[in-house]
Amino acid sequence: MKKLFDITDDEYDLIKKVMRETGIRTEIGALRYIFGFYKLNYDLTSEMRVLKKIFRESENREREMYDALNTILIKDRIEDCIPVAVKKSNVYVGSATYMKDQVARLKQIKDNKKTNKGGKIK
Repeated sequence: MKKLFDITDDEYDLIKKVMRETGIRTEIGALRYIFGFYKLNYDLTSEMRVLKKIFRESENREREMYDALNTILIKDRIEDCIPVAVKKSNVYVGSATYMKDQVARLKQIKDNKKTNKGGKIK
């Protein structure tokens, strides 16, 4: 598709700068590079927003878990502490295994999405 458009001198200088710094020989190649760089940055920014949301939710759940656990410990007057490094309960082992599997599954889904996009940024 061909489009004609006006750009400022500063924008044109940026295109020329990209051409010099990357060794790209054409102005359209430099524009494609800039577009690809923007898309990559946008995708990373979107992923960062999702990760921040996940971390916030995790922190909230962690606080809730500590509050609930602390309430149980006080209510049942449990005074002993057995570190996980000393002995792991079956519930802990099962939960850790489940979480590890979930993380691996989510990473695989993410990798599959990247593979299926097919676009490359040079």
